[in-house]
Amino acid sequence: MKSSVALVALPVLLLFLALVVGVPLGYAARAKRYADPLQEEKSIAACILLSFVTFGIYQICWIHSICKKIKVLNGEDPSCAGEVCLILFIPFYNIYWMFTRGKKLAEAANRRGIPLNDNSIIYLVLSLFGLNIVNYALLQNDLNAVARAYGGDGRQPPQGAQ
Repeated sequence: MKSSVALVALPVLLLFLALVVGVPLGYAARAKRYADPLQEEKSIAACILLSFVTFGIYQICWIHSICKKIKVLNGEDPSCAGEVCLILFIPFYNIYWMFTRGKKLAEAANRRGIPLNDNSIIYLVLSLFGLNIVNYALLQNDLNAVARAYGGDGRQPPQGAQ
């Protein structure tokens, strides 16, 4: 009985450490380089590989990063820990989240003059088949397009972006 409790407690502890300690430290290290989180491009292959190597712990940090960037792009408060918890622990919320965030990302980018297609139906179908990591990769690809439009090096966003 003790070993089963330890098997459950260890991943919960690692998740807690990743969210509470890892995310702020990683962000603080990049804060000087990227004043605006929309300027940061991430390697999709590295994110997928790290998600598998860390048995999903990096994927939680990746989801947090995606949530935060979509909120910043929409001009909302970037805190999204509650949203990440809903994605992780509420069974069908992830399907809803993928669809709505795909729409929000495309609409916000288009409002800022960055041409992005609305892939929300693709995200919905992939979520229904359990291919969420593909969805995260597609969302990251769109966020990388936003970062390239912003220059990724501190240049001003395109005309009509503000």
